[in-house]
Amino acid sequence: MTRVVPFLPDAAVTTIEIDGVTYSPPLVDSDRRLFVTPRSVGAGEVLSRLGYTSDDSSTRVAFITPGSGEKVRIVSATISTTHATASDYEIYFGIGTFIYTYANKGILWVRLDTDIGRNHSIVWPDGGGPVGINGEVVSIRTSVNIVGGGHFLIHYRLES
Repeated sequence: MTRVVPFLPDAAVTTIEIDGVTYSPPLVDSDRRLFVTPRSVGAGEVLSRLGYTSDDSSTRVAFITPGSGEKVRIVSATISTTHATASDYEIYFGIGTFIYTYANKGILWVRLDTDIGRNHSIVWPDGGGPVGINGEVVSIRTSVNIVGGGHFLIHYRLES
């Protein structure tokens, strides 16, 4: 099957969506070079936030707070532990007490300890990760107060 790549003039100020990904043309410039910019229109650069648990780690903490009119799109999340006590590690959108408060807002839930498993990571294709609503925070918590020893690393974009 022959694929067709649309040619749009260099001055085009439109966007095109292919398989749910928004591209900013021109996809092919006047010299016939292919340019691909597969990120959501209005999305910023990839940012990261690294944090550690503290006392009381079972209390929800707003980990990422977008600015006014912005929403967070998750690119990747990694959770690790150095704690022997098994605990559920949760990353989710919103200000619910825990991840089950609004199950449809969950980003990552994993049970970790030094025996079961020390870390877990997940990566989404750029533009394909979970996205919150405007102004919605990303929260973290553990199901058991482990005080320290839990580590959260999230890569994300802010979108308008």
